[in-house]
Amino acid sequence: GIVTFYSTHPKWSFIKLDDEGKVTEVAEKKPISNIATVGIYYFKKGKYFVESAEQMIKKNIRTNNEFYIAPVYNEMIQSNKKILHYPIAEMRGLGTPEDLSKFLENMDKKLTSTES
Repeated sequence: GIVTFYSTHPKWSFIKLDDEGKVTEVAEKKPISNIATVGIYYFKKGKYFVESAEQMIKKNIRTNNEFYIAPVYNEMIQSNKKILHYPIAEMRGLGTPEDLSKFLENMDKKLTSTES
């Protein structure tokens, strides 16, 4: 499963869905929809991840010369695994110093407004 939120910023991974809400494609750092991944991924069985990651590495599928987790799902989709997504209402990225600063600034504002 893939936890998702709405965004089109190209720093995220993205998913495409079919009419039944199943994930049909995952793209790293390329907005293929407005459904972005949070970066939290889970797998029904660990072996599904390992087998699919090995296939991705064998095919040398990289983004910015790096291997990422999200594209592993494309290998699972090709193996007819059913992939679902679980949307959340709000997302706070902490992946860069700028993200952390923005998060801390927003938290300070929230704390200050509740203290008044």
